[in-house]
Amino acid sequence: MSRMDELIKEINHLAHKAKTIGLTSDEEAKRAELRKEYISLFREGFKKNYLDNMYYVDEKGNEEKIEKKKGGNDMKKETVDFITAKSKELLTIPNACREVKAAAEEWLKNAENDIENKTKEYIAALEEEIASIEGSIAFASSDMGKKILGEGAEPFLKDALARKERGEKYCGCPACSCVESIIKMKDKL
Repeated sequence: MSRMDELIKEINHLAHKAKTIGLTSDEEAKRAELRKEYISLFREGFKKNYLDNMYYVDEKGNEEKIEKKKGGNDMKKETVDFITAKSKELLTIPNACREVKAAAEEWLKNAENDIENKTKEYIAALEEEIASIEGSIAFASSDMGKKILGEGAEPFLKDALARKERGEKYCGCPACSCVESIIKMKDKL
């Protein structure tokens, strides 16, 4: 009997027991370990028996072994193009903070090597720097904010309050809007 068969037998026994008389905490822990081992063996076998033996056949009938991409460059071109364009735009915005601009420059310069990891790092850095809506409201209400924004402080504050009312999380200035659009790409990584 293979290890996979043993696992299935033990898991099924514990499943039946769970439905009839219930399991002790030790048995529940054992069932979790068995399931984890089963999934690991299943993945290993699936990779070995199927994924590692896949071939692409072109229109001429030539077979080519399908190899896993190396270096984490699986991001879609549209995603990379969007982040690239927004990062370049960010560099042109005068009020973007120097940390955000430095992160954008770093990503633009080095992203081609390990694009997915560099992009995750970039987005994490942007999430650290983007101004929250609460921070924007506090800034526009402060003496320093009024001094820096001048006559623009009141409209800025009204906009921030309206954004908060709509449930938005970030400042609406051009720099933060640009950063937010890049952060939203996190789901596409």
